[in-house]
Amino acid sequence: MTSLASAADAWREGHIVDARRQYEALLQKDRSEWGPRFQLAWLDGIFGKLTTDQVRELERPGLSATAQHLLEALHGMVAYPTTLEGTEADWDIEALRRRGSKEKYSSWWEARGKAASSAGLYGVATACLEEAERREPNGAYWDPPYWTHSLPALLEGHLGIVRNPFA
Repeated sequence: MTSLASAADAWREGHIVDARRQYEALLQKDRSEWGPRFQLAWLDGIFGKLTTDQVRELERPGLSATAQHLLEALHGMVAYPTTLEGTEADWDIEALRRRGSKEKYSSWWEARGKAASSAGLYGVATACLEEAERREPNGAYWDPPYWTHSLPALLEGHLGIVRNPFA
């Protein structure tokens, strides 16, 4: 059974194709659910499919200031799209693991993680960082790339808004 927590786990782990499927299933049960609708809009914005109507459907009285800022970001994604190259399926962590399975160095994974983080795919970015760490000779970074420092907070903050946009 699909739940918001289960969809969030898929998102957190970088399984964005599965997360989309779960968020869509939640909306089939209840079209008024803000969190799943927001996550689908966020994905659409990252991959250049977001419309102004989708963003307007998310507007609600009483949204927290952070949720309102994220809606402004979505409006910006419509007006000034800066999409990731490829498709959603290309950026799912399992597809990246298949493509990067033979990479011996962390740099390939760091580049994908940085791009994912910049786009707002914080779970994918975290999973890419974990793959990069596996390729370091000592198994971990002594000085992790600067873009990784805020990943845990960005990921949990994003999912917190999805859980409760009014808090």
